[in-house]
Amino acid sequence: MSIFIVPPDYIAHIAIATAEESEGINMSAARQNAETLIDANIKSISARYPDMEGQETEMFTSMPEKEYRAAVGAAIHELLADPYFSPEGRKFVTACIDAVSIYDHNTCEFEGYRESAAYLLAMEAGTYCALKMRALP
Repeated sequence: MSIFIVPPDYIAHIAIATAEESEGINMSAARQNAETLIDANIKSISARYPDMEGQETEMFTSMPEKEYRAAVGAAIHELLADPYFSPEGRKFVTACIDAVSIYDHNTCEFEGYRESAAYLLAMEAGTYCALKMRALP
């Protein structure tokens, strides 16, 4: 099985879905969740391809890690800046379900993944989006 660094917009979808509160999206939580998700994805790449350690993002995205992390932050802001954005809307929910599937496939390589905070975030996002999808007409 080959794995890769998950695209920034996929990380952004999961981070946003796991940062919703009754007052809206908690940006601090979204950023923190994104960092947790990125760290686990990089850890998975390192486990699968140990010879790439320290170069995981460059090998798959042509971006240094710092730039990749910034791209994820920008993707979060871009999604939230969209005047038509809704964390309960069909467009977001379906994209998030796809993102969770791709994230899980590409981050499962390291020992303890199924007990990790990143796995729990991904499953939380999947559950959130599945429930929102069921509520849509």
